Amino acid sequence: MKSLFRIIGLMTTMTVIIVMIMLVRSHDGLNFVFEQVESVKQEIKMKELEIRTEQLRKHDKYDGRSLGNFYQEGQCTFYVFEERRHINKDISSSWGDAKHWAKRAKDDGYLVNHTPSEGSILQTSHGKLGHVGIVKEMRQDGSIIVSDMNYEKSYEVTERLITVDRLHHYQFIHEKI
Repeated sequence: MKSLFRIIGLMTTMTVIIVMIMLVRSHDGLNFVFEQVESVKQEIKMKELEIRTEQLRKHDKYDGRSLGNFYQEGQCTFYVFEERRHINKDISSSWGDAKHWAKRAKDDGYLVNHTPSEGSILQTSHGKLGHVGIVKEMRQDGSIIVSDMNYEKSYEVTERLITVDRLHHYQFIHEKI
């Protein structure tokens, strides 16, 4: 009886291997596998979004705009995610601490440079975690007004002027290219 189960198990394994080989060959080699991996990644992201939404609802913190915002409340990253969503310029919720945003945005296909524009994200790696804000206004003299959260303390939203001579300290994240 044990040998019968071994034979059936071996035949099943061989059948699965043959089917996998046929699928890979019939779907342009490894491209099929890569497409399947991307599909699974998308499903995982959607499941994470569903879990986060349920967590927000359970804790009475659901407010429509926070859907998909995985950044810590009260921090600059949380605020910038919300502000970008508010102006219909969504960004990723997985860029991590502000100090990583420029690199990760660039990796995700966003234009990153040293030229501000209204609605772009101001980013600096200065400090332990870095900092991000939203460019709210471009001034005639080249200076900008930035809105941010946690510049001085958690949950505090501030606006400040950044003069032209200070702009070289920052990177600006724009739209996907």
